[in-house]
Amino acid sequence: ALLKTESYGSGVVIKKDSNDYYIITNRHVVVKQDNACTNIKLYLGSINLYLPCEIIAYDKKVDIALLKVTTEVLLSVARLGDSSLLKKGRFAVAIGSPYSLESYFNTVTVGHVSSPSRLINEDNYFYKELTNEYIQIDTTINVGCSGGGLFNLEGELIGINTWKLYDSKENIDNMNFAVPINLVKDLFVHYLG
Repeated sequence: ALLKTESYGSGVVIKKDSNDYYIITNRHVVVKQDNACTNIKLYLGSINLYLPCEIIAYDKKVDIALLKVTTEVLLSVARLGDSSLLKKGRFAVAIGSPYSLESYFNTVTVGHVSSPSRLINEDNYFYKELTNEYIQIDTTINVGCSGGGLFNLEGELIGINTWKLYDSKENIDNMNFAVPINLVKDLFVHYLG
């Protein structure tokens, strides 16, 4: 999970190069109003350690950022799946750190893919009425889980958990969305090679 001064979110290690690890998270976790945060720390809950990391790249249209941390601590690297193979009704497993970073580090929730490719017109700070593609899931995502991984039952990373639609007046709940991993691969192909 990632920590910044005002808030926190989650992330997924997707590449190792010597002692450098590359982590995917949401842009909104590490960028506020187009200002990149400079004091970003990676929290390793299993050994209760904070490590400084830096933003390598982020995309304004898609809520995704790539970070790098250098450490001799051996970190697990996620296997990347293929989000184009997703089908409605398949199981989906979300991992993130909701509510309290240290108390609920690496919480797991299980649900289903509601739609493998949902095009949504949304208000975006940078572009009005921006249409983005998401995986819609009923797997629970709470505050702090943004940037965490969405996995299939084979343990492959299929998406990055991003946001939820909730409206108590309209009785809307359990509509959650993740950026497809294929889109992430396309955005950062230069870095992930």
